[in-house]
Amino acid sequence: MKIGELLVSQGIITEVDVEKALKAQKRRGGKLGTNLVALNCISDRDLAQGLATQFDLPCAQWKDFEHIDSDVTELVLPEFVEMHSIVPLKKAQELIVAVGAPLSEAIIERLQNLVHLPVSTVIAPEIWISAAMERYFNISRDWACGADQRESASQGHDLLWEVPGAIEFPCPNCEKTSVDSFLASMLNANTPKEVVDYGMEFVWRIFPRQALFLVNGMQIEGWLVRGLPTHALLFAETSLPKKNAKLFAPIIDERNEFHGQLPKNAQEFELFEHLHLSEEDQLHVFPLRSFGTTIGLWMGLNSPASPSPEPHFDVVRWTAEKVGLAISRVALSSEIRKHD
Repeated sequence: MKIGELLVSQGIITEVDVEKALKAQKRRGGKLGTNLVALNCISDRDLAQGLATQFDLPCAQWKDFEHIDSDVTELVLPEFVEMHSIVPLKKAQELIVAVGAPLSEAIIERLQNLVHLPVSTVIAPEIWISAAMERYFNISRDWACGADQRESASQGHDLLWEVPGAIEFPCPNCEKTSVDSFLASMLNANTPKEVVDYGMEFVWRIFPRQALFLVNGMQIEGWLVRGLPTHALLFAETSLPKKNAKLFAPIIDERNEFHGQLPKNAQEFELFEHLHLSEEDQLHVFPLRSFGTTIGLWMGLNSPASPSPEPHFDVVRWTAEKVGLAISRVALSSEIRKHD
């Protein structure tokens, strides 16, 4: 039975929900279940239970994705992870792997030969797997099921590129983090979204989990996420009046930063409704500026079990500066191309 039919038969969703999700799937890609979550027809946890029933497999728990040890992720090559959309979760006498659909016996056998361990699988929603692939393997989700691209409304200023003589980056041997290639990407990007995607990839080793909020007039709105188990459409629905963001106001108005845990009574929690944050998560929020104005809040997350990112804050600040300049360049190019 297909997942839509199963969920309808269980009374969790309706036929109308399925039709809406199918239309969204045609426009944006992704699995049907992913689009059902994006449309608020079902929670990701209910979807996980439905998939477990559909495929008769044990159901993964989101907490299993929160802290995956490096000795587990290093067992499986990123190419294998990307090819088969799997995430290794934990190992003991066997390796437990999260999958979005059952693997063939041939793939399981090949994986067992690669890791030299028996392999068992648990089912998980596409969004959990995609977020974990971004967070632990730097593999961007390849489906376009996201928010409409928002072009930031800004005003102009000169774009100056200065390549530092040296930059201490936490992954010196990682080819994707080359300063030269990063700057080339900034110069060649055609949309603000492309610019930010390159920026997020560049600081991935520092912050495997990231979110970018737009400062849009008097509102702070969700825009882009990486390594977090939320659908971009849901994230794009989150907003908070700027006047209520007491902790973040200095970042917007004074170019300050925020580092630490949010107080439990902070109204900023409204912005994180769909991000599945834990109380222990440390937030690091940097201003993203374009044309002299703060247009966004760039948030990186680390857990207490992770090394402190503080030694690399200068890299994040430098990256945010370049991303802001590149967004300015894109905006100016767009203005130049206008014929009216």
